[in-house]
Amino acid sequence: MRTQMIAAFVVPTTLIIVAMIALAWESAQRGLEEEVGRRLSAIGGALSAELSEGIDASQLARMDASMERVRARLSERLEATRKATDARRVMIVDAELKSLVDTDVAVSFGQPVFSLEADRLEIGRSFADGLPRTSPMYRTDDGQRHKKAFVPVWLDEKPVAMIVVIASATHFELLGDFGGALVALGVVGVAVVGVVAVLFAAGLLRPVRRLVRGVERVAQGAMKRPLVSAEQPAAGPEEIAFLMGAFEEMRQSVVARDERMQMMLAGIAHEVRNPLGGMKLFCGLLHEELREAGDDEQVVMVEKIARELNYLERVVTDFLAYARPTELVPERFQAAQPLTAIEDLLRGEMAEVGCVLKVEGAEEVEWTGDVSRLRRAILNVVRNAYQASPPGECVRVAVQGSESMCRVEVSDRGAGIAAEKLAELSTPFFTTREKGSGLGLALTRQILEEHGGSLHIESEPDTGTRVVLSWPFDASLPEVPRAQAVPEGWLG
Repeated sequence: MRTQMIAAFVVPTTLIIVAMIALAWESAQRGLEEEVGRRLSAIGGALSAELSEGIDASQLARMDASMERVRARLSERLEATRKATDARRVMIVDAELKSLVDTDVAVSFGQPVFSLEADRLEIGRSFADGLPRTSPMYRTDDGQRHKKAFVPVWLDEKPVAMIVVIASATHFELLGDFGGALVALGVVGVAVVGVVAVLFAAGLLRPVRRLVRGVERVAQGAMKRPLVSAEQPAAGPEEIAFLMGAFEEMRQSVVARDERMQMMLAGIAHEVRNPLGGMKLFCGLLHEELREAGDDEQVVMVEKIARELNYLERVVTDFLAYARPTELVPERFQAAQPLTAIEDLLRGEMAEVGCVLKVEGAEEVEWTGDVSRLRRAILNVVRNAYQASPPGECVRVAVQGSESMCRVEVSDRGAGIAAEKLAELSTPFFTTREKGSGLGLALTRQILEEHGGSLHIESEPDTGTRVVLSWPFDASLPEVPRAQAVPEGWLG
């Protein structure tokens, strides 16, 4: 948006500046050309006033080759005028553009002046109406600009000859300097406009960016940080400030709703967990009695009940973990530590369905974070992977670490997930299995976001699923010995 705003401001302004420069250049060029024309016409007019309606005009009207002394005298007058006015050439021609008198000694009497052929029309009009005229500006072979003026000589109120004054427009070279100055001024103007546009866009877009960042945080589930507060009140234009206030009210409403839901979930889970412990205890006692009595059929039934109670306990534990997130206790640890514990925990479950867990690259990698919370996050993903895998398949866990990031990739070769369901996978209570709380991946995403990380899921039907968990590595945490015991109560 910033680029579009700057372009919308700078481009029209630049076009206006360019148009103004072109107009100024054209006006200056036209003005200088007209001034040169007036000056040459004035020179020709002064000569015409001296020569018209007198003996000189009469002699010009009947000039022939025998009148050498007359031509010499007139040539001296033209030469004096040329030197006095710094003209390049002064001549007098007849209506057929033949030379009568010329300051160029190489041109003889009666010789056609071919350089005037391009001006024949203007000279003819001047002979017809008796008005002075000028030629357009032109360049000679030496690259200099020149201009001509045509002023008639009168006899008996009729033009009998034409004075032609040619001068170089040397001061037109100043026009180039003027043009350069205009271009430089235009560049400076565009630069100033660009700076003003950048500052204006930055000032206008700052509250918009703040609003966008706040909305993105809300969309990603990061609800704790307010968009508007006493320290950071709503800013910007009235419409943006109104939107900020509206989104802040929405955020507060969502946070309040989530807090009520978490309290409800925690209450329900707590009420279920208490009798669940007693049920597991009595189920264990019953299992021992039936096994001692040799009632194998009933033992199998009790074992099924025990498995269902264990599943129910996991669901309740997930509810409590999601509803009451604990404060993180970050530390530096070996990546093998949580993964070894996960292998030990799931070995029996995975053996029942014929799946194998293969961990790669965990030996020399260090991670940082709350080891118990991260272990739970990885466990949820690995459990989903083996439950989605057909018997005999391998669940692969690839570990990576660097100076800035911790990363673990869990992949399976199960049935995969349809593209339209991928976006909902980490939504609370959404599940693709018949038995599932729908909180596993939601809890995993919550834990990763608490660590400043992210959860990325890729899946293709009939090919498998790849889940990537990543979070920042905190190099400020102290190093720990390579060998560590797995702490008790790691399920949190």
